[in-house]
Amino acid sequence: MTGFAFLSHNSFLKVPGADPSTPFAVAGVAWDGAVTNRPGARFGPRAIREASHMLCDAVHPHFNVSPKGVLCDVGDLALPNTSIDGMRAAMLPQSSA
Repeated sequence: MTGFAFLSHNSFLKVPGADPSTPFAVAGVAWDGAVTNRPGARFGPRAIREASHMLCDAVHPHFNVSPKGVLCDVGDLALPNTSIDGMRAAMLPQSSA
């Protein structure tokens, strides 16, 4: 994966990467291009993924359910960090023509 150094390469709950057989996916938005001072939101997806690794088995203690098996991590979205308009356009759904 090429891109910015702050993009995450680890996965949420250590689930597999992009897997079309799973109904749900996690994607990070590592972007803080709209700030002029004190950036840092771009590190949020990585921090969330790293914190999820501290959950030993990812099983909810009261409901005994786990997202593993129905969840994949597609990584951080490759967004242009040069303009707000460019980022907004990149976030819109693309038509499959």
